[in-house]
Amino acid sequence: MKKLYSILILLFLTLFLNINKVNAETISKYYINATILDNGNLEVEEYIDLNGEYNGYERIIKYANENADDFNENTDSLGGNKLHNAKNIQIVSVKGVSKSNDNIDTLFDNINGDEFLLSDYVSVGSYGKYTVEQLYKGLKIRIYNNYKAFYIKYIIEDLGVLYNDYGEIGWNIFTEQKENIDDFQMKINIPNNKNELRAWAHGQLTGNIRLDGKTKVYVDIKDYDARYPFDVRVLFDRENIINSSKIININALNKILNYEKQKADEANNIRNKFRLLMIVEIIFIIVLILVIIRNYFKYDKEYKGIFTHKYYRDFPSDKSPSAVEYLINKQITAKALSATILNLIYKKKIEFTKIKDNDYTLTLIDDKNNLSMEEKEALMFVFDDKNTITISELKKRGKKNYESVMNNYNNWHVAALVNAESYNFFEKNKKAKSKLVLLPFAFIIIDILFFMEYMPDNLLNIVLLILSIICIIYILASSKRTHSGNEEYLKWNALKNFMNDFGKFEDKDLPQIVLWEKYLVYATIFGIAKKLSKQMEIKINNNPNYYSYTPVYNNYSFTDVIIFNSLVTNSINTSYNNAHSAQVAASSSSSGSGFGGGFSSGGGSFGGGGGGGRF
Repeated sequence: MKKLYSILILLFLTLFLNINKVNAETISKYYINATILDNGNLEVEEYIDLNGEYNGYERIIKYANENADDFNENTDSLGGNKLHNAKNIQIVSVKGVSKSNDNIDTLFDNINGDEFLLSDYVSVGSYGKYTVEQLYKGLKIRIYNNYKAFYIKYIIEDLGVLYNDYGEIGWNIFTEQKENIDDFQMKINIPNNKNELRAWAHGQLTGNIRLDGKTKVYVDIKDYDARYPFDVRVLFDRENIINSSKIININALNKILNYEKQKADEANNIRNKFRLLMIVEIIFIIVLILVIIRNYFKYDKEYKGIFTHKYYRDFPSDKSPSAVEYLINKQITAKALSATILNLIYKKKIEFTKIKDNDYTLTLIDDKNNLSMEEKEALMFVFDDKNTITISELKKRGKKNYESVMNNYNNWHVAALVNAESYNFFEKNKKAKSKLVLLPFAFIIIDILFFMEYMPDNLLNIVLLILSIICIIYILASSKRTHSGNEEYLKWNALKNFMNDFGKFEDKDLPQIVLWEKYLVYATIFGIAKKLSKQMEIKINNNPNYYSYTPVYNNYSFTDVIIFNSLVTNSINTSYNNAHSAQVAASSSSSGSGFGGGFSSGGGSFGGGGGGGRF
């Protein structure tokens, strides 16, 4: 059950992962306070607070859209045309200001900072200066400031349009913004407006625009994506720009309402499609979770065993160490090779003689006719075609003749795997699981070809893709022991518990010392041979009666056997690791080569625009 819990936790962590927060190079806050003046000008204040490191900020401000169409009285033209272009931009102030937590309503009332100086040339790393470069229909401001927030105040001249029935501004906020914005907020003030106020915004569909009485319009976007152009349109009492020079002799309200209704309908249709697709994706995600749960209970959860004891002192069977490792971990490693050699020593197929400290001679003392194939291949790994070898020679062979060592290891591994699989420890469910994999595989195809095509910015696309991959991997990797395999596994695991707690038992509760050597063989598989050896040595040293047992190894004590076993294990592992490393080193190198609500679709159709980013 723990495995299922782990998978489910991973799934839910994936669900709530906000990948938009990965990139630290974003603008933390971008606040704009704009006021409509009676001559049709727009006075703008901007507060920009950057995340991460920066030398300064580059702000591009356009007062006209060079791609705008000529004005006519058709509804389509009132969506954005040359009429909405302004005439000029006047920079009033550039400052470095303290970073603030104030909201949009109070921040610009409390702006204090260092007034920056306009310069012709400024080097990177300077502070308190800015440059202005004239662009076609706009300008570029480079502000040199690497630790404070940025404040810009400017006037867009002659932006307002005076119709017979209303006054209007149509303003491109961003058309070439370079960085995403965590928190964008804007307030548009029409101080003397009394009767009518309507406003629309176009761009990223997650933005919102709202009216506050008759004198304020608020715009906010969480996690603004710089790829989307963004504009606003505001209609208000014509008296607010009565001194505007841009006078158009038409009644514009109904035409503008018709246009904005079309844009709102388009945006709402897109939202409805997105909602439907998101519902489908959520259903897919739920189905994947159910598939994973079903796979767990059918192909992964082990059967309830009859054997329920914590400890088991006997050996459940006479299966080889490699078969036991396969039963427990469904894999066979170099640990099983070491254990196989120790088992052959225990079975008196190999004799050892001490040459000096930390070195012994191994001698093959029995023919191979009555051995299993994996035991024969294990002897080939140690002796090759010889009958004797020293521990030190065995260690060095991995470096000197790695091809032969790896070839012998692979032959042993194949023989051990064939033997282990012959016991049918695990159920064979490949065909059934292959069919189950088809569903998440189909979801991946649908996600890539359909969802990502129509909703490229939807987080659920990534969630569905990751969950589908996790589902496929889990299904293919899951395995379940047969009833008999699980019963034997429980006993071997209980034997491991006994070995692990060997030192806690009273001497009377321990088996005869003649079995201790065999315990060390399988302790190697369990990865607790060192711990068990130490516990055995303590038992021997504390009880002189144990010295009455002497292995038939040229009268070596059991302590000598423990030391020798450790040397054999280390030498085999060293030989294999050296050979494997040499093989890898010799391989070829790799090469790398209206009245508020949501935004409408579109954006960037009015006059002006711009954007910016750090440098």
